Parts: sequence; C-alpha cells; structure tokens
Amino acid sequence: MAVVYENFAKVMSHLVPVKENLIDLVSEAPKPSLPLSQTWKLTQEFTGLNSCDKISYLRQKMKENQCDCYVVTALDEIAWLLNSTSPVFPPRNR
Repeated sequence: MAVVYENFAKVMSHLVPVKENLIDLVSEAPKPSLPLSQTWKLTQEFTGLNSCDKISYLRQKMKENQCDCYVVTALDEIAWLLNSTSPVFPPRNR
C-alpha cells in the first residue's frame, strides 16, 4: 500500500489548479440551468435501512476489501446513501 501512496504523491506534485471550468471552455452551447427543486428525506419504512446504517455497511465492505476511500459521484447513489429523493433524481434501474 505504501507504493500506491508514493506513486500518488509523485503525481500530485505535478498537478496544477485550474480556475476555469474546462467543460465550459470547450462547450459550443451554453450550459442550461437546472431548476432548483426540493429534496425529501425518505423514512426507513420506504428504504429498509436508515442512512447511518447504510454508511456503516459501506464502511464494513470497504474494510473487507481493504479500500481506503470510495468516491460516490452518481446522483442516484448519493440519494440512496442519504435516503433522499427529488423529482430531478434519475430513477434507480437495479
């Protein structure tokens, strides 16, 4: 594991912060703005587990797989983990 951290540190020393959004710079059309919407907290009755239990389960699985971090970027996965819902969240097809 030390080798991974050493290699990561080497790569990180070459990174340069970027102030502008690079996607916006190459995009031909202006980015549409999404309407603001409310989110709702779902109860355990609908989700099966509360969000603390889901996070504990995730941590347990990470430990079993010797994983130091887990990046959650998909909106539906974040919503599932936090027991939230909103009209703008995509449906979970699993």
